[in-house]
Amino acid sequence: SGPKGYEVQYLVTVWLALLAERTTPAQASVLVEHKEDAEIMVPLAGIPQHIALQSKYQAGKLDLEVLAGWLAHFLPRSDSESLFTRIISDDNLIALFVTQARCGDEARGFCRPRGDWNPHTKPPVTVKQANDLALRLSETNRSSSSKLEQKRVEASGQSAETLKTDVGRKSLRRIVIWEQITDTLAAEEIN
Repeated sequence: SGPKGYEVQYLVTVWLALLAERTTPAQASVLVEHKEDAEIMVPLAGIPQHIALQSKYQAGKLDLEVLAGWLAHFLPRSDSESLFTRIISDDNLIALFVTQARCGDEARGFCRPRGDWNPHTKPPVTVKQANDLALRLSETNRSSSSKLEQKRVEASGQSAETLKTDVGRKSLRRIVIWEQITDTLAAEEIN
């Protein structure tokens, strides 16, 4: 048995796969190399959508700084493929963050009811909040001086600039958060 965070990740992944299968035929991939924690493909409005699941075992308040760190999650050994760059470049990708944390006011717009992974119909934050998120995104991955980390800093800066555009702000519609999901709740949903 792995650390507590992985136990929650496994429960959430099984729950999401079962939920997808109950509502529509779905395909699930779990911990596929060069992907997120799990990816599930479901048709929404007749169009195949990929849901990239990130299960976050984190308590406390979720704000834009934390969200920026999650969006700046890079694939292993990659200096260009962050989750946010994937969201921008793939109109059929939805990022679903499932967390124990509670969304603060600035991140509240990203929240959807538990079980709803549909994209938002309008941008979930104001232009000012999107610009604040862009600033925080540009400040991620600055903890190391390795070549890989420096390239990630550059890539995060480019993503932050894209976030300030209409294309970047529209991509925010495909970021969904399910808040206050505990391992107990996920286990109950499976049963």
